Amino acid sequence: MQILYQGNQKFHFTISRNLDYEIHLQNSLELIFLQEGTCHFHCGSADGWLQPGQFLAVFPNQIHSFDSSRQVRAFLLIVPAQPFLAAYADTLFRMVPERPCLETGPLQPLLEMMEADAKTASEPVLQGYMQVLIGKVLALHCEEDLSLAEIAQEAGVSRQGV
Repeated sequence: MQILYQGNQKFHFTISRNLDYEIHLQNSLELIFLQEGTCHFHCGSADGWLQPGQFLAVFPNQIHSFDSSRQVRAFLLIVPAQPFLAAYADTLFRMVPERPCLETGPLQPLLEMMEADAKTASEPVLQGYMQVLIGKVLALHCEEDLSLAEIAQEAGVSRQGV
């Protein structure tokens, strides 16, 4: 099995109709907010179905994949470590979510504002949205330390192969 490593990504916010991504990891925070359709996910040791009204938080360096057999509508955010995650680096790079898939609930109004402003907002406005969103997402209970050995074991490769 080959795992794609996507390092040093830029900030990316899009409304996606396709969530078919083979197994990969990156040093960015990835957030998927599903609006329509269903999507099967694998994220660390969690495996399940993302339903409309739910979101998935993939912390940096977590192995994950997505498979949506039908068309979906999802907000997809890739948030790089710099400049957006500097204040949260210790938590994001050392922990993983207890439950990566949760209800969008109170985040929905913020997502709607982000969608409305996405094409016209300045960089400081986008950074403000990101800081609020990340703070709310990190309210998740994180319980497991993430180690290189765990990543290697999950991938079925040696530590040097990661």
